[in-house]
Amino acid sequence: FFFLMIRRPPRSTQSRSSAASDVYKRQVLLLGGYSVVSPAGKGLVLSPSAFGYILPNQTKIQSDQNRLRIRSPQLGLSLNYESSSTGQIKDLNKTANPFVESAISIAAAYIGAKGLFQNRIQVDNLLLLDDSFYTLQKTIALLHNTRFSYFEPEEIRKTGLGSSSSVILLTLSSILRQFLNESVSDKLIHILAQTANSKAQKKVGSGFDISACLFGNQIYKRFPSNAVDFLLQNLNAPDFDKLVDEVISNQKDYEWGAPERKITGLKGLKLIFLDFSVGSNSRIMASKVMQYLSKNQSYASDFIDRANKAVEEAASLLDSLSDQKSENDGKRMQALNDEYIELMYKLGIDCDVHVQPRRIKELLASIRKKDERVYFAISPGAGGYDAACLLADSSLPLETLESIIRDFPGLADTRLTIKSFSISDHGLRVLPETDPLISDIDVIHNLSLIHISEPTRQAEISYAVFCLKKK
Repeated sequence: FFFLMIRRPPRSTQSRSSAASDVYKRQVLLLGGYSVVSPAGKGLVLSPSAFGYILPNQTKIQSDQNRLRIRSPQLGLSLNYESSSTGQIKDLNKTANPFVESAISIAAAYIGAKGLFQNRIQVDNLLLLDDSFYTLQKTIALLHNTRFSYFEPEEIRKTGLGSSSSVILLTLSSILRQFLNESVSDKLIHILAQTANSKAQKKVGSGFDISACLFGNQIYKRFPSNAVDFLLQNLNAPDFDKLVDEVISNQKDYEWGAPERKITGLKGLKLIFLDFSVGSNSRIMASKVMQYLSKNQSYASDFIDRANKAVEEAASLLDSLSDQKSENDGKRMQALNDEYIELMYKLGIDCDVHVQPRRIKELLASIRKKDERVYFAISPGAGGYDAACLLADSSLPLETLESIIRDFPGLADTRLTIKSFSISDHGLRVLPETDPLISDIDVIHNLSLIHISEPTRQAEISYAVFCLKKK
């Protein structure tokens, strides 16, 4: 047993924003990989019920600079920045995190252009992600009955399902609310988050992950890339805020404040993720595929058209599966799965990229054949060897799935992690101060974990020392 004694400190005298905590969900691009990069393409994005949170504390200070801090005790992350009254950011860190830095710089440019950095404050943001964002080899739980763990960086591996977009969206939305008195529209958060994401990745990507974090389950259609390019080129303009507002209002054929189509009410279904603990370089894969599509316009047009039809049909079938689960709808979804996975498999062969690896493709076909409660199974997003996602009836026990996988030849030595999630509707939202989760996060907010000893001995009863420092 491990013993952890925590003495809760007195409530901080800092003034906290009433935006107690922003919360968002991870997401998976079930259909639409590669086609969503095109303005003509669409994607089906679903959000499992795993969450990220950010809790801001705000203090007035005597300084000619505003201080911005992002902490994640889970990952040993503590990043500090200063901002001038015009929104110029000074990085005070020895190490950088491009996603945090981009989110802060974009938010600061907008706030500074509005002249709202005049009241000097220090904003301390605590960022927490559910353990499900990571495949953990060993964890040390900070609090009993919480889903947040401390872990050593070398002992974790990202599942590739949204932690980077979470850092951007949560950081940016929290800072905006601190300085704009919470009058922050989804339109504004969306366009600034897409700009920050493009800045961090040094390219204008598809952006489905940012949109899904903000709006939840949806059919996604890509934003106009020229709009984000324009804002990146004018990031230091003194009227940056007006340029952002103009881009939003002038975009007649794109709605920044809502997805192409929001999907709600998905009951009786769940998402199951298979993490194969094998890495694929999705950036290199995507680059090769996009180069091939750009050189073969007729092929690309046909691919996008077929992918879009699959997205629309899958979204319609989701509605009926959720409502009544008719046998015909389930079989049609499975047939659509076969058609779509062959489309992606052929794309991989033509581009010489393992978009849908043959061995994983065979495993997923075997799972669906042995249990018809699995309606759709795919290597999501850019594909590769990393993971697979199953859309299944909520009645499917994981033990049944594990048994099917164990019987599949060649997987005996594969380190496989299986996680199951329900599907919920909302995207980014603000938790009220009365939410019970806030009190648990409060404890983490006011304590720093500075050391954990090794267990005293390998025995039925052993002891470890947790050293905590009050802030």
